[in-house]
Formats: sequence, C-alpha cells, structure tokens
Amino acid sequence: MNNKQFAEYLGISEPTIYSWKKHKKNLYEIVMNWKDGNLNKLSQEEEKLLNIFKSLNEKQKKYYLLKMESDSIQNEIIEENYKK
Repeated sequence: MNNKQFAEYLGISEPTIYSWKKHKKNLYEIVMNWKDGNLNKLSQEEEKLLNIFKSLNEKQKKYYLLKMESDSIQNEIIEENYKK
C-alpha cells in the first residue's frame, strides 16, 4: 500500500503523513511501522520464549513469571548496592 492509499485508509490527507514525518517524528514512526507490519514483530528469541511459555501448564507459567520478577528485583537490588 502506498502512502496515498494509506492516508485514505486512515481518513487523512497524504500531506498529513509528511507533516507528521517533519513535526511529529514519533507518531510518524509508529504509524509507518504499523503500516509495514513491524509494530509488534518479535525477534527469534522472543518467538522461542513465547512458544516455550505457551507449552507450559498454568502452575508452571505462574512459577516462571514469579521467578523472572524475583530475578529482576534481585538484579535491581544488586545494582543499587553497587552504586553505593
């Protein structure tokens, strides 16, 4: 889909897209990434983790989520102590 067609799909004028590019860079980037299908693409590692996670039962999911949160908090504590 070209920018003219995309603008029509969004219900805006094509110059609006170019105005976003110049004046609202973050908005332009998000919209164009969505247009190109890149907005929520996962890396291979993320895909692998998601597939493994989906294969777990509910207790296993809960356990690993809590473990990751715990590890993350532990890392924060270590970093805080290191900065002191």
